[in-house]
Amino acid sequence: MLFLMHANSPNRIPNNVKGGNLGERAPVHPPHATREAAGVPSAGSQLSPVTSARPRRWCDAGSPEADQKAGAQGRQSTRNICQYSDSDGFDGTLLEKPRIIHGPTGRNMSDPILEISNVSKRYGDVTAVDDLSFDVPRGSVFGLLGPNGAGKSTTIRMIMRIIMSDEGEIRLDGIPVDDDRRRLIGYLPEERGLYKKMKVLEHLVYLGTIRGIRPGEAKKRSMAWLEKFELTDWATNKVEDLSKGMQQKVQLIGTILHRPQLLILDEPFSGLDPINTRALKDLLAAMSDEGVTIVLSTHVLPQVDELCTHICLINRARALLNGKLEDIRQEYGGNVWRIAGDLDQNALAELPAVENVHALGDEMLVELKQDSRPRELLQALAAHGGLESFTRFVPGLENIFIRAVEEDRHAE
Repeated sequence: MLFLMHANSPNRIPNNVKGGNLGERAPVHPPHATREAAGVPSAGSQLSPVTSARPRRWCDAGSPEADQKAGAQGRQSTRNICQYSDSDGFDGTLLEKPRIIHGPTGRNMSDPILEISNVSKRYGDVTAVDDLSFDVPRGSVFGLLGPNGAGKSTTIRMIMRIIMSDEGEIRLDGIPVDDDRRRLIGYLPEERGLYKKMKVLEHLVYLGTIRGIRPGEAKKRSMAWLEKFELTDWATNKVEDLSKGMQQKVQLIGTILHRPQLLILDEPFSGLDPINTRALKDLLAAMSDEGVTIVLSTHVLPQVDELCTHICLINRARALLNGKLEDIRQEYGGNVWRIAGDLDQNALAELPAVENVHALGDEMLVELKQDSRPRELLQALAAHGGLESFTRFVPGLENIFIRAVEEDRHAE
């Protein structure tokens, strides 16, 4: 059971209260707020020949009519969508391994799934993203971090082609992201957008169909996820009848309904209570275990510490840190050691190899001088007696974040 809801919640509708027709068709044109959430160009953006304002029917993908409109490149794109989304019958499995769309011949599972290469975005005299490059390893949980205004959301919107970069290239599995290929990505934007007058199940089926799922299959998957999230009783209610937290769950279902190989979540924990935050973490961990790559943009660093395997820290539109989180921790830990035992802090501070000593509860953090080695400290402590433990200090991500941003600020 993923999400919990109190039975006496004022927003809960009794089981015997029903409304609406599950078979009603969703509107052909989604609201503006929903289009960004679904990865569909908003009003005024330029559509490719393969993409139209209406959702493409499943039977359009790879059909002669679509092929004639799309050309050779479009044919490959539409067939990729069909290959990825097709299902010969829903077996109730929610977290199955995603169907991978392979890139150019010669790529393998060790190649990154997403590549950001020298990407820049400017608005007049303001540079929102400056020559940004990073790779997202396949199967990783990748944290995109930075202070407010650093360029995180702009970077995500460029990945999703909601806005276009001025320079650089963005590739998914080695192929530049276009309006069709981005449908292989599950995207949950920071600005939540649902059509509040639509019924919950209708909305989810619509989101599924514009990502290439047959309506019947989309309905089955939607109902299975609604049951998983304990929202079955709300399937025939309008979105506006749901609480804010419940609407967020509906939008999350819409994001993962097509079983994407890459999931991008912008501030996904915003507005969730501790129980639902824990449940979402468990869901993301389960999806990661099944091979889904997750890009997580958030300012809640303890959650990144818990979930992420890799990070990119952006500040003032540039990447400050980029790589495997464990390696970054080791680098920022420096020559600092965590010791415990019957030891005197003042005596430790007088040892020749020691630069500083800081009390940390029942333990002490000992920073060695630049040219000193831990062996020297360990030998001195062993000679003194009373040593119980001696381990390298690994800083938390919050400490690393603050230190990196401050160093960048002072480097001006």
